[in-house]
Amino acid sequence: MRQVCSFSELYQAEYFLQVINGLKQTLRERGAFSCIGEPKKYNMFLYLHNCTGRYVLQDGREIVAENESFVYTSQGSQYSVKFQPVDPSLESYNDGINFLIWDSQQQPLFFSEEEVVVIHPSNPEHYRMLFSEISEHCRLSVQSPARLQSIFYGLLSDLSYSYRREAIRSKQFHVIEKGILYLEEDKEQNLSIPDIAALCNVSEIYFRRLFKEYAGMSPVEYKLHTRLSRARQYLTSENFSIREVAELSGFEDPAYFCRVFKEKTGFTPREYRAQNLTAMPESPTPSEI
Repeated sequence: MRQVCSFSELYQAEYFLQVINGLKQTLRERGAFSCIGEPKKYNMFLYLHNCTGRYVLQDGREIVAENESFVYTSQGSQYSVKFQPVDPSLESYNDGINFLIWDSQQQPLFFSEEEVVVIHPSNPEHYRMLFSEISEHCRLSVQSPARLQSIFYGLLSDLSYSYRREAIRSKQFHVIEKGILYLEEDKEQNLSIPDIAALCNVSEIYFRRLFKEYAGMSPVEYKLHTRLSRARQYLTSENFSIREVAELSGFEDPAYFCRVFKEKTGFTPREYRAQNLTAMPESPTPSEI
């Protein structure tokens, strides 16, 4: 069964990724593609420039990707696709990124149960530049894997943040949007729960009730959750001492931090660091899109 993490959930998830390659292809080079009978080895994002794509799945379903959208196809997917230019007088091409992604338990991660998902970014120019930067870097004779991953982490972070904001605004939680974003994003967390409720112009009781519906936990529990999540990220690096990790995560007392971390995760901070400073699973040899 797939381990699925939607784009909105990805904003708070811990994950690791590897960019396999990036490639720019014009429609003259490849206007059609099929992997039916040969499941894809990697996940892929494909950005469509001055063209549309018509995907056909194994069961016959068709999915149309519009111009200036990008498409997620998952590892193991099978489909055929044909691209058509929008303006024949202009160059039509695709920027693709093959990648692998794992969750914090080093299990393969997927963004959807569907094999093909079309994404319509609100600011396509921003993502077009990121896709182009990756494909152009992959054309260099000497490449930096760290640079590629840095750009791609930024792309996923921006995408997940936009989905997260959209999810908050489109549901009944929009009235406490400011409070949700404060608890998710403010590193200092100096405001009390009554102060956060006032920020949303609602009563403290209403804020607590609605927030628990949103997060599945109380605002106080969520504060602790975000601090521990931040601590786990810092612990995956050897650059910070345990005391520094506690301070950076919002814990004034390192002893209290260690006690709470053990209580909530089952590991001491040192044990957690030792388990997570391990190499990621080996990936197959890179191949073209």
